[in-house]
Amino acid sequence: MKIGKKDLVQQFEVTPDLKAYALVLTTKDTEGHFNSGSSPTFKNVKVIHNGKVLGSFPAIAPSSLKLSNDGRHVAFTVVTWRKWRLPLYRIIKDDRFLSPAGHYTEEIEFSDIATPWISPDGLKVAYIISVVGKRHVMINETTIFEGSEVRLDRPWSPDGKHFTFVYRKKNRDFLVSNGTLIASGDSIRVLLSPSTYIVGEGEKERLVVGGNPCFEATSIREAVLAESGKVAVVISNPRGFFEVIVLNEKCESVSTFGSNQRWKAIKGLRISPDGKRVSFLANASSGEVQFVGPVAGAVPPCARSVLAKSMSFAPHGKSASWIAVSGEKHNLCVNGEKMGQWDRIELPLHYEKKGVALSFFAWRDKILTKETILFSPPLP
Repeated sequence: MKIGKKDLVQQFEVTPDLKAYALVLTTKDTEGHFNSGSSPTFKNVKVIHNGKVLGSFPAIAPSSLKLSNDGRHVAFTVVTWRKWRLPLYRIIKDDRFLSPAGHYTEEIEFSDIATPWISPDGLKVAYIISVVGKRHVMINETTIFEGSEVRLDRPWSPDGKHFTFVYRKKNRDFLVSNGTLIASGDSIRVLLSPSTYIVGEGEKERLVVGGNPCFEATSIREAVLAESGKVAVVISNPRGFFEVIVLNEKCESVSTFGSNQRWKAIKGLRISPDGKRVSFLANASSGEVQFVGPVAGAVPPCARSVLAKSMSFAPHGKSASWIAVSGEKHNLCVNGEKMGQWDRIELPLHYEKKGVALSFFAWRDKILTKETILFSPPLP
């Protein structure tokens, strides 16, 4: 697939197996800038699904796009101008508008619309609309909840059987799954719907895994789960710096990273499926960003300017990959070795052939291609 010289990729979504993709393109004006003025608008916004243009809009803002797990369905929002220069918010699934029952007809005229979340089977779309001070949680065209403060944090469970949302009332968060209240606290952050989340209560935060309390600390900034049952968490220690703690299946601490460091921030935390390796970016008090990972002695450019969100492990846990930025280019790094350079590499990176090959979508000279590279044997 090839795009125009003035087109910019604003969002790219792809299925985990790389068999389907969707993207949002915006077009620059003749001077190379987005249109601006008293009525700012992009010249054009295109939504493309597997090479087919689903819609082209003179939009105020790029669409928010979601792709179903099987790649057959897409949902996206678009904001355009209507009469009297007021914004018009619309949500579209595949090739038709969704019309929330009891509110509006084809063109939904409300004050805001949140990013849609499409169910794993692609048949349902969840989103939030704002109407006269109220926020309505919608599934397809039906309201299932309304309140002044409500949000969707990873609302669908992996099997699609549970739908979860969080609403706030009287300075407390309430977690609801399939219509049942399952938790409340001063704050709630959903990690994996509906049974894995972080709940804040007073001066403590508690990590709940599989519905069971697992770990407590003053401040839990992030948590990731391995298929083995191990958990890696980022906490703020009493000195005000950050460290990583790995917990076993019984939620017992088995290793710690950074307890003697002065890390001011940690990003991109990953844990291998077997739970034996972790990787992350640590921002030291000196301002230096340090790559902490499973590969000892990784040489530049593969240990510099790493994209935190790109880090991943192979299913067997013995290979690690990430993207390092060099100027305006993307370098693909596997086990500390540079494997190639492209204008832009899209995520995710997909392991094949028992973890010794990596496939991904990448751009070079405005042309999108699917790439597959072989690499050296995995880590010991």
